[in-house]
This record gives sequence, C-alpha cells and structure tokens, in this order.
Amino acid sequence: MSRKVQLVNWVVTSTELKQIEAQSKLLVEQQAFARDHLISSDATLADLQKAKDEADTNAVVSNQKVAALQPQLLNALSADNVNPSL
Repeated sequence: MSRKVQLVNWVVTSTELKQIEAQSKLLVEQQAFARDHLISSDATLADLQKAKDEADTNAVVSNQKVAALQPQLLNALSADNVNPSL
C-alpha cells in the first residue's frame, strides 16, 4: 500500500474516531441530564397514557380557541382606528 493511501486511510480513520468520540460525549451528556431529571413516581403506564391523552385533548381545544380568535385579532389590528385598550 502506498504512503499516500495509508495517509488517506489514517485521515479517514482519525476523522471517524473524532466523530465517534463526539457522539460518545453527547450520549454521556444526555444520559447525565436524564439521570439528573428523573422523577420517581408510582404512576403506571396506563396513568401516563391517560395524562398524555388529556394533554393532547387540551392542546386541541386550545388550538381551536386560538384559531377562532385569530381572524378577530387580525381584523382588530388591521382596522384604521385601533382601540389602544386592546
């Protein structure tokens, strides 16, 4: 194998090692963050699913309310005489 090919292989290997080290460091940081933010609970998977479903429902309701109010807000802000109390 020529020295040029060896050098190219070394550079590629070195770059791959640096990428693996960076990924490893990121995983260690994410794991540390997760450990620091774990919350012990007696909640079951069913309890968590119920809470998620309720949050999803609340998000849909909130989005519908915002969507209904957006045209009114646009009209109020686009009016020639804007009421400063808004």
